[in-house]
Amino acid sequence: MVQIAASTFEGMFIRALKVNGPIVGRLKAVGFNPERMEPAYAVEVWRQSLNVAAMEYYPTLSPADAEFQLGARMVRGYLGTIVGKVIEAALPFLSADALCMRLPRFFSSGIVGDVRPPEVTKVGPGHYQVTLFGDQGVPWFTAGAVDAVLRINKISPKVRVLEVKPTSFTVDIAWDAQAQRTK
Repeated sequence: MVQIAASTFEGMFIRALKVNGPIVGRLKAVGFNPERMEPAYAVEVWRQSLNVAAMEYYPTLSPADAEFQLGARMVRGYLGTIVGKVIEAALPFLSADALCMRLPRFFSSGIVGDVRPPEVTKVGPGHYQVTLFGDQGVPWFTAGAVDAVLRINKISPKVRVLEVKPTSFTVDIAWDAQAQRTK
């Protein structure tokens, strides 16, 4: 069974959002106690916890837009965790292409259990698609996180969810490769 690692919850709720007050009770109601974390959580607890956060922090956005914003916001929080600091140390040394090719490794740092590895496809210069399989996450959150990671390295991407199926989702990642070469 695939689960979401505690480090992912820590990055999102403890470090990025710094949850306190009434939201803590709402998170406990869906199975996540930020005051007493478990080693890993069911994917459904992750999704419900993100829904709680979306309603709290982005109540005027659509669910997809709120999820995207939470993904972007989570990156900074996650990079404050022990696992995230290891990833952050490598980021300045990676090109946008190398970052995209390493996305499966980054995604696996937040997953506990066996899952089919994501597939990364280079569509063209400055254009990738990554497909995640099984029950391992939330599409727009993933897109927001990818967007934020690339922006840390001074890339201005266009990241969108291309396709959502019952057993997978695909995120499209593009940037002006020519402009990146001149920087």
